[in-house]
Amino acid sequence: MNRLPINPISKKPRAQIEHQCTALWHTCIFLTFKGRCAKCGKLHVENSVGGRLWDGHHVIGSRFKRFRWEIDCGVLLCRLPCHRWATDNPTSFLEWLESNRTEQFAWRQAQVMRADHIPIWMLRATLDELKGMETILRKKLVDRK
Repeated sequence: MNRLPINPISKKPRAQIEHQCTALWHTCIFLTFKGRCAKCGKLHVENSVGGRLWDGHHVIGSRFKRFRWEIDCGVLLCRLPCHRWATDNPTSFLEWLESNRTEQFAWRQAQVMRADHIPIWMLRATLDELKGMETILRKKLVDRK
């Protein structure tokens, strides 16, 4: 049987670590907000029958991977209607964030101002940084439980 050579620059390890970091980040956000939607206040259980009824919403878009797994970068929102509202109305969401979560809004603004001077290609985390972030998230998760 002929086998293809393994690509040494495979994205699989990166994708696995990114997936693990995202799952850990969501759990940390859930624990940080104690299962309560930041917008409407509804209480959620961590794992619901039929899937999660809540989402961690990024206050800086998740495409900016340097901030993607920062705990300060997330708020817990009901999947419907609160997360849908935040996604569909980003300007209204930022106004709400400024009014209701002033410290988090200030953190966001400071990061955005800093990021304006960094080329977009530099915002992508290296594999070692991803592994480090996974370790940090696991520690934060233990600290929050």
